[in-house]
Amino acid sequence: MRLRGAAADVDAAARELARAGDDVGLRGETGAALQHLVGAVAGELRLLAAACGRAADAERAVGERRP
Repeated sequence: MRLRGAAADVDAAARELARAGDDVGLRGETGAALQHLVGAVAGELRLLAAACGRAADAERAVGERRP
């Protein structure tokens, strides 16, 4: 269940990072670049959260097959 908790924590971090990126409010090229970077990192965190969730599902499935 640690993986499931990690998935939730990473997902929450991605949402918080996306919110922070929206709140920055910089204008021009610098603001656009920063928002792009924040969006990319948040996207990667979401992929990590999904991978943790799949790993937790696999761990549970293996545990259910053991006698």
